[in-house]
Amino acid sequence: MNYDVLETRRQFMKKNRKRIVAAFMTVLMALTLVPTWLLGGVFATTAKADEKVYELNPSDLTAGEIEENTEAGTDKYFTILAGAKADNKNVTVDTNEKQNEDGTQKFSHRIKFNGTSSDDGRRIRFTAAGEATVTVYMMSGSSSDAKRTMTLVDSNDKQVGDAATAVASVTDSQIPPVTFKVSEAGTYDLKVSKAINVYYIKVVEKVAEVKVVEETKTLNPATDLEVGDIEKNIGAGTDKYFTIVAGAKADNKNVTVDTNEKQNEDGTQKFSHRIKFNGTSSDDGRRIRFTAAGEATVTVYMMSGSSSDAKRTMTLVDSNDKQVGDAATAVASVTDSQIPPVTFKVSEAGTYDLKVSKAINVYYIKVVQKVVSGGAQGVQPVVKPDSVKAELTENSGEIKVTWEASTEAEGDGKYSVLVNGEEKAVVKAGAEKSATITVKESGTYSIKVIGVLGDKKNDGVTAADIEVKLPLGKAKASSVLGTSGTVKLSWDEVKEADSYIVNIYDDKDAIVADKTQTVTEKNETSKKYEAIISGLTDGNKYSYEIIANRSKYSDSSKSDKVYFRTYAEKDTKDAIKGASIVDQDSEAKLILVRENGTITVSQPSTSGGLSSSETKGVSFIAFNEAKGIKGDFTIKADINIAAVSGSTSGVFVGAFTDLYNKGDMAVTAMRGGLDATPYVLRSSKKFSPEVKYEKNKTYTLILERSGDSYVSTIKNGDNVIGSKTVDATKDSIKKDAELIPAIALHNVSATITNVSLTQGDKTIFDSTTLGGSFNPYCDNWATADTPELSLSSNGDGKIVVKVDGEIGVTGASKITVEMKNSAGQVVETESTSAMGQTRTLEFTPDASGDYTFVATASRTGESSVKTSSELKVAKFVLPIKAPVVKTRTATGSRIEVIWDAVPEATSYKVEYRKLGTGEFSVLAETTSLSAMTSALTIGDVYEFRVTAIRNTDNQSKTSNIMQQKVADHETFAWGFSAFGSGVTISEKDINDKGKSNNGYSGSVDSDDGKVNVWSIGSKGKLVPASTDGVAFYYATIPANKNFTLTATANVNSWTYTNGQEGFGLMAADAVGTNGDASVFWNNSYMASATKVEYYSSVDEETGVASVSKTSGDKISMKLGIGSQEKIGVTNDNIDKLKDNDTDTVTNEFKTSMSTLDTSKLGSEAGTYNLIGNYTNTDSTFVGTTVENPITTIKLTIQKNNTGYFVSYTDANGNTTTKKYYDTEALSKLDADNVYVGMFASRTCDVTYTDISLTTIDPADDAPAEERPVEYKDVVLSVSSASTSSSENYKLKGMSNVDGHVVVTKGEEVVGEGDVKASEAFAFDTKLKVGDNKFVVTLTPDENFKFGDYELPTSYDPVEVSKTVTYAYFTGDLIYVSAEATAAVDEAKANETYSSKAQINSGKGTKGNPIDIYNAVAYAKAGQKILLLAGDYKVANNLLIPFGIDGTSEKPIYMMPEQAGTRVVLDFAGTTGEGITLCGNYWYIQNIDVTNSANGKDGIHVAGSYNVLDSVNTYNNGNTGIQISRFSNVQAKSDWPAYNTIKNCTSHNNADAGYEDADGFAAKLTIGKGNVFVGCIAHNNADDGWDLFAKVETGNIPSVVIMNCVAYANGYLEDGTDAGNGNGFKMGGSSLAGGHVLLNSVAFENKAKGIDSNSCPDNVVVSSTSYNNNNFNIALYTNDAKNTDYTAYGALSYRNKYQSVSDSLKAKGTQDAAKLYMSTDYFWKAASGDAKEASGVLNDSSFVSVNTNSVNVDTATALTETATLLADTASAIKYTVEPVTRNADGTINMNGLMMLTAETRAALGAGVGADALDKAPQLTAESKQILINALGEEEFNRIASLSFASPVLSREGNEGTLTKDSSNMALMMILLMASVAAVAGVVVFEKKRRMAR
Repeated sequence: MNYDVLETRRQFMKKNRKRIVAAFMTVLMALTLVPTWLLGGVFATTAKADEKVYELNPSDLTAGEIEENTEAGTDKYFTILAGAKADNKNVTVDTNEKQNEDGTQKFSHRIKFNGTSSDDGRRIRFTAAGEATVTVYMMSGSSSDAKRTMTLVDSNDKQVGDAATAVASVTDSQIPPVTFKVSEAGTYDLKVSKAINVYYIKVVEKVAEVKVVEETKTLNPATDLEVGDIEKNIGAGTDKYFTIVAGAKADNKNVTVDTNEKQNEDGTQKFSHRIKFNGTSSDDGRRIRFTAAGEATVTVYMMSGSSSDAKRTMTLVDSNDKQVGDAATAVASVTDSQIPPVTFKVSEAGTYDLKVSKAINVYYIKVVQKVVSGGAQGVQPVVKPDSVKAELTENSGEIKVTWEASTEAEGDGKYSVLVNGEEKAVVKAGAEKSATITVKESGTYSIKVIGVLGDKKNDGVTAADIEVKLPLGKAKASSVLGTSGTVKLSWDEVKEADSYIVNIYDDKDAIVADKTQTVTEKNETSKKYEAIISGLTDGNKYSYEIIANRSKYSDSSKSDKVYFRTYAEKDTKDAIKGASIVDQDSEAKLILVRENGTITVSQPSTSGGLSSSETKGVSFIAFNEAKGIKGDFTIKADINIAAVSGSTSGVFVGAFTDLYNKGDMAVTAMRGGLDATPYVLRSSKKFSPEVKYEKNKTYTLILERSGDSYVSTIKNGDNVIGSKTVDATKDSIKKDAELIPAIALHNVSATITNVSLTQGDKTIFDSTTLGGSFNPYCDNWATADTPELSLSSNGDGKIVVKVDGEIGVTGASKITVEMKNSAGQVVETESTSAMGQTRTLEFTPDASGDYTFVATASRTGESSVKTSSELKVAKFVLPIKAPVVKTRTATGSRIEVIWDAVPEATSYKVEYRKLGTGEFSVLAETTSLSAMTSALTIGDVYEFRVTAIRNTDNQSKTSNIMQQKVADHETFAWGFSAFGSGVTISEKDINDKGKSNNGYSGSVDSDDGKVNVWSIGSKGKLVPASTDGVAFYYATIPANKNFTLTATANVNSWTYTNGQEGFGLMAADAVGTNGDASVFWNNSYMASATKVEYYSSVDEETGVASVSKTSGDKISMKLGIGSQEKIGVTNDNIDKLKDNDTDTVTNEFKTSMSTLDTSKLGSEAGTYNLIGNYTNTDSTFVGTTVENPITTIKLTIQKNNTGYFVSYTDANGNTTTKKYYDTEALSKLDADNVYVGMFASRTCDVTYTDISLTTIDPADDAPAEERPVEYKDVVLSVSSASTSSSENYKLKGMSNVDGHVVVTKGEEVVGEGDVKASEAFAFDTKLKVGDNKFVVTLTPDENFKFGDYELPTSYDPVEVSKTVTYAYFTGDLIYVSAEATAAVDEAKANETYSSKAQINSGKGTKGNPIDIYNAVAYAKAGQKILLLAGDYKVANNLLIPFGIDGTSEKPIYMMPEQAGTRVVLDFAGTTGEGITLCGNYWYIQNIDVTNSANGKDGIHVAGSYNVLDSVNTYNNGNTGIQISRFSNVQAKSDWPAYNTIKNCTSHNNADAGYEDADGFAAKLTIGKGNVFVGCIAHNNADDGWDLFAKVETGNIPSVVIMNCVAYANGYLEDGTDAGNGNGFKMGGSSLAGGHVLLNSVAFENKAKGIDSNSCPDNVVVSSTSYNNNNFNIALYTNDAKNTDYTAYGALSYRNKYQSVSDSLKAKGTQDAAKLYMSTDYFWKAASGDAKEASGVLNDSSFVSVNTNSVNVDTATALTETATLLADTASAIKYTVEPVTRNADGTINMNGLMMLTAETRAALGAGVGADALDKAPQLTAESKQILINALGEEEFNRIASLSFASPVLSREGNEGTLTKDSSNMALMMILLMASVAAVAGVVVFEKKRRMAR
C-alpha cells in the first residue's frame, strides 16, 4: 500500500465530506418542518429517492499539462491526480473531437494519461455518498493497442468490479461508454496503467431514502410492574426498553412499587401506581436506565418522597455517570392530585440513567427518540494492526484502551470497543482514539476495537488479554440483640467472596475463641448472610469483625470492628401504667425510660416510617388499653425532640385505626425536617403558615375530635403556633368510628411529658399522676463507655466536637460537654440524650482563642459519672461579622453613617456612592463607630457600606448596602435595646408582643410615625435608688449637640405590681446590650409615669398648697408623673458600682425624683393613681384612682445650654418643667453621644405618637440660664417613744442639717451638743410618773448648705416639743381583753378618744383587764401580758414602741392567759401592719396574726433580742414575719439583731400583686445574729424565706435558718398560681451574706428550693430539697467576681421534673472542694467528690415521699420565659397537711423526706436533713464548717438554743397601771396616730403650718 496515495485520498475526503453531511442535514432539516401532531406513535417522513449526477467534461479544463492534483467537475466532485509526472507530461488536456455512442453528446477535449503510470499517479478520484453508477467515455492512447484497461478501486486500492477495456479505434468518432458500479459510500479511484484518453465521466449517485422515526417508549408502573419490592434489576416498559436498577438494596427495600393515585397536569391521564425510591441512594443504585438510538426527549411525572422537602432532584447521566443538562426538582405537594411533568433532553445516541439521591416517587416515564434510517454516510475506519493497547488502573476496574487507525473514521464512521465481545464504548469520528472502560468483576478481559459504518463492521484489532483483580469489599453488618447474651449479625453479600469468618473480640481486644463462626450460605428468607452468637455476658463490651474470603485469589478482607453489648430486654408491659407499648418491628423496639410522668424514648428504626402511604417500623405508646374509643376526645402531650431523621420519622400524637398495619389515622406530628403538621386520613394538611420547630425545645401537640372534625394544634408554651381544623371524609375516622389513641414514634429520640387523654369531663390517662420509674438499663455502669472527644471541624464560627460514647441501654442516659476558655471558665455547655454511639455537638465561641472540651457521661440512677480526657482546640478564629449600619441626614444636608461595634474588629472602612453611579469611594477609614459626609444635594440618594477589618489576620466583612436620601431636615437613626435588671427578650421575635416580653414595633420614620414599646410579664423594673431594666427605643445624638425630644405616650395597658413599673422618655449616656439582664449602670434623666411620692404643704395664711421636699401631707402616686435624675456614674467608679461597693453607691451615685404632676396637691395624705388602662381587677385601685385617669401623656426631655429640662404638659396645655443645671451630666460614660428615646418597664405597653426630635448647635441655642438657689426646709425629728415604762429614758432624734441641739425639760437642760446632718443624736434623762414635756431646740450651722445651690429655708432656731408619758404596771401580770381593745378601737373610730374622755379601758387586772395597746405601751421588763380568751378584732396597728424593753434576764412576755391555747389577733380593716415590734427583749408566744393591710407585714420586727415562739401568721397583705429596720431614722447600729423566730408557721400571705409577700424575711436593714429555728413557710405568694439585700443599704450579716421547712410557696392554699415561689431565697444583688441553711427541707416550691439569689457565699449544711419546679438547689451569683459556697450534706432528690438538674455555678476563686463534698448528693449536677443523687437514691430511700399534693386543673400554664424550668409544672394544693407539729411545737415531718435507717446507715451522718424536732446531728466536719461561717461564739450561742417551745409560767401578782390619768388619753392618741417611730417632727417653714 502506497501511503502517499492514501494521504491524497484523505485530503480529497475532507473536501467532500462537507457535501455529504450537508446533503444529509438538508434532509433532516426538511423533516423538522413536518408538524409532529400529524405523526403518531411510531411515525416516519421520507425524502424522495433521488439521483445526484456529477460530470467531468475536459472541455471545462484548461488545455495543457496537469502538474498537480486538480479538483474538477460538478461541485469539484472529482480530483485529477497528476501522479509522479514522469517525463513531465503524465496528464495533459488537449483538443480532440469525439461524440458519444448515439451522437447526442459532443466531446471537444480529452484528458490524456500519457506513458506508463507510476503506482500513485494518474487517477481520477471521487467520493460517493452511496450506491452509484460511473460511466466513462475513453479510448486507448494507442490505436494499435486495444487491450488497455481502466480499473475502479476503493480507498484500500482494492479493485471494485471488473476492469474496463478502452477501445483503440472508433467509427464516426462515436465512443462507446464503459460502466462501473459502486455499491456503497466511499472514496474511489479510476486507475489506469497505460496511456488512455478520457473524454467524459458521469457519476450518478443514488441518495438513499432517509427516514427519521420518532419512537415512543413508555414506563407505566400500573401496567408494567407488580406491586412489591424490586430486589434485582428488571426490564420494564415498552419492549423492555427501560431497566429498573434496584441498587444496593439498603434495608432490602430501596425500590418499591405500590398504589397511589395521581394524574397528569391537565387531568387527561390517570396514574394509579408509582415506583418508590426509598431512603438515600447508594452510588450505583436506584436508577432507571435506557438506551437512546439518537436524539430524544424524556418526560417524567414524579413527586418528592417527602411532603416537607421540595428540593429533591432527579438527574440524567450518561454511561460515564456524567450529568446531562440540568437536574429536575420533584414537587413536594400538588393540587387536585395533578403532577406537573419534568423534561430532559438527549442530544445523541447512548445509554442513559435517570438517577435519584433521595426518596422520589415516579408515576410515569415517556421517551420519544428520533431514529434516522436509510444508511450511514461516511468512511468506515480501519484500526491499525497491533495498535490496540489496554492499561489497567491499579486497584480498580478501570481499563484505558487506546489505538491508532490506518483509515480514519469519517462522517458516520466510528470505532466500537468490545470487551469480551460486548460493546462497551463508542468513539465517533474526530474524537481522541481512546476509551475508558470500567468492569465490575474480576477476571480476564479481551479488548477489541473495530471500525463501524452503519451496519458494517470490520474485523478490527484485538489487544493482549488483561487480567483484572478488583479489591475485595468489606462486609458491613447490622446487629440485632436477641435474648440475653445473644447477638444476631446480618450482612449483604460481598462481591466475589465465597465464605465469611465471624470473629468476636472481648473488651481486651482478644478473640473469644469459641464464638468464631464460618458462614458460606445466605438465609433464604432475608437474602442476607447471618450469624447468631450466643453465650455472651450481658453488659460486657464486645466487638465483632467479619472476614470475607475469595478463594479464586486466595485473599480476604476484614470489616471494621463494631462494638456492642448484649443485655436482657426488660418487659415494658408495666413501663407506663395505663398504656401499652406496641412495636411493629421486633428488631427495632422502642427504648423507654420513665421517671414518674417524664417519659424519655428512643425509637431506632431506620426503615419505613409513618407517612401518607405507609406505617412501617413504627412503635406506639397506646392508651385506653390499646382499644379504640368512639365520640369526642382530646389527646395532648408535651414533646421535646432531641434527634430525628427523615420526614416519615418523628413523634405523632393522635389516634389510629390499626397499630400493626397501614390504616387510617388523625395525628398532630413533629417530623424530621423539623416541621410540624397535621395528618388526617393519611394526608398531610399543612399548617398555614408552615410551622417549624427547634430541637431540644418543648412543644405541646394536641389532637381533638369534635363530631366529624379534627382540630390539630401545636403550642409553644402558651402561644398557639399552628392550628388547623380538618373534616373527616372517611367513615373509618368519623365520630362513630373507634380509634386507638396513641403516640407513634419512628427513628426519633424525645422526652414526653404532660400526656393526657380526656373525653369530656372524664380523664382516661394523665401522665402527671404516674409515680415510680421504669428504665431499661443493664447493670453494667462500671464497665460502660467513658466518652471520647475528637475534633470534627473548627471554622465558620463554630467548633464541632465528635462525641464517641454509648447512650442507650448499656451506656449512659446523657452526655454533657463543657467548653472552657483559656482561663478555664466554662463558657458553653451542650448535652445530648439522643441514643446511639456517636454524635456531634456544635459550639459557638464568642471570641478567638484556645478552647478545651470535656465530656461527662451520666446514667439515671447512678451516682458516678464518666469523664473524658480533655480535647484541646487551638487557634479558633472568630469570624468577623458585618457591621449593622444605620444612616441619617445630619445638619447641613450631610449624611452620618453609624454602626455597632463588631467584636474583634480593629478598624472600619466606610464607602459611599451616589445611587446609579459607578464604584464606591472611601469616606473614612476609622476606629470610631460613625462617619460623616460633607454637604450633599438635598433629594439625592446615596448608598453606603461599612467594612469591619481585623488587622491581626486581615479578615474583613462588609455590611449590607444602606440607602439614604438627603433630607431637607435632620433625621435620626433609631435603635432598640432591652437591657438591665430582669429583662428577657426573644431576639428573633423582638417585634412580636406575643413572643418577646420586651420589644417594640413601628418606626418613627413610618408614615404614621407610631412606635409601640412594651415591657410585660414583670420582665424589667425601675428602681429609684439603683439601676433599671427597660425596653428602650432610642436615637443617638452627638454630645456636642443640644436636642429636644417630645412624644405623646398612649397607654395601652399596665399592671401595678410593686411600684417598679413605668414608662416615658429617657436620655442616658450608655445603653446596654439587647437582652442582657445583668445590672447596668448609667447616668440618665427620665420623664416618666411611675411611682412618685411628694409632700403637699399648705400655707397657713393663704391656704395655697405647694410641693415640699421634706414635710407636709405625703402624696404617694402608684403611677404619677415625675422627673427622675440618676447621676454620678463615671468610668472611674463604674467597676466599684458593678462590684456593689456600698460606699460608692451611697456617696457617689445620686438619684432624685421630682413630681411633674400636682393634681393631688392639697389632698389628704394617701395613696393615689393618675394613670388609666390598668389591668388589675382586685382591690389594688379601690379608692385610689383619680376620677378621670389619664391615658395620653405628653412628655419632653430637652438638652440646652442650661442643662437638661424634663417636662410634662397636661391636657389643658399647662407645662411643668424640672430643670437640671448640668450640661455634662450625661457625658460621663460616653463622652461623644447621648442616647434619647422612649422606654417601658416591667408591665407597661405604650404606643408613642407625635414624636419629634430636633437638634440645634449650642451656639445657635438660647444662652444658659442662671441657676437659682433652691431652699429646703429644716427638719428636726425626735424618734424616741412617747410612752415609757421606766424612769430611765433616752431621747433620740435626728436633723437634716448640721447645728447645735439643746434639750430642756422645763428649766432644766437635759443635754446639748453639736449634731451632723442625718446622724442620730441621743441624750439620757430621767422621767417622772405622768407627763414629761421636753423641748428640743436646733440652731442650724450658719455655714451649712445642702449643696452649692441648695440652702436651708432659714437658719433660725427650730423647736420640737416632745411629751413622754411615764407609766407602768405594778405586779407581774397584765391582763388584756378583746372587749377592752374593741372599746378603744371604737372610740378611735368615732373620734371620741380624746384627752377629756375617760377612756381608761381597765386596770390590767384579770377582773378589769386593759386594752392591748396600753398593755404593750407600758409593760416593763419581766412582766407578762396575758391575753384573755376572746375575739380580738384589732382595728389599729399594734405598735410596741422603741424603749419598751425587757432585759436578757427579764424579757417582756405576751401570750394567752391559758397555757396550751392560742389567741388570734385579726387586723382586718387596719391600714397598716399587724404588730410592729420596736422594743427589745420581748418574748411572744402562741399568738396568731392575720389580715394585715395589703402591702403591710403581719409582724414587723424592728427591735433586737426578741423571741417569737409558736407565732403563726397567715392571710396577711405582705410578709408574715419580717425583720428589718422600722424607718430611715433608725441608726444602723440600732438595726434589728439577735432575734429568734422559733417554731412559727407563716402561710397564705399574699399582697395584691403577688410580688412581695413571703413567709419570713430578714432583709435589707438588719443586724447580726438573727435566727429562724423550727419554722414552716408554705403557700405564700412570693417566697418562703427572703434574705434580700440591695446595694443602697449594703450587705446584711449572716442569717441562720435551722430545722425549717419551706414548701409550695408561689401557690396559695386554694391552688392560686401566685408569685415567684422560692423556698429558701438567701440573698440579693450579688452581695455577700454568708447565710446558713442547716438541717432544713424544701419541697414542691413553685420555683427553686434552695436559692442563693446571687449571694456568693451561702453555707448549706445537712439540708434536703425535693421536687421543686425549678432547681432544687441553685448556688450562683450574677455580678460578684468570686464565689465561696460551702455545701455539706446537701441532698437533692426528684421523682417529678427529673430533667431539671441542680444549678451550681462557681466563679473565680471558689474552692471546688467546699462545694462538692463527698457528703453532697446533687441532682444531675455532681462534680468532684459529690455524688449523683439520681444514681443513688430512689423513693424507697426515704420513709415517705408522699406530700399529699394534687394538681390544680385550672392552673395557668407556664411559658418558656416563666421562672420555672420544669415546664411540666402546674399549681398544686394539699389534701392533707404534709408537715405537722408535735405537742412541744417542734416540726413533725411524718417521715417525709427523712432517710430510712438503712439509707442513713449507708450514706452516713450529716447527709440531708435529719429529724427536725431536735438539734441537728452535726459531724466534726459540719461543726467546723459552721464555726468557720459564724464564729465560735455565735455558733455556741445558736447551738445552745432549745428547740421545743416551753410552757411559760403565768404565775405572778396582779398589778394596775400607775399613771397620770388626765393625760393618758392624749398619749394614747399620740401613740395610735402614728405607726412611725418619729413621735415629734417640726419643720421650719416661712408661713407654713405643721403637717397633718
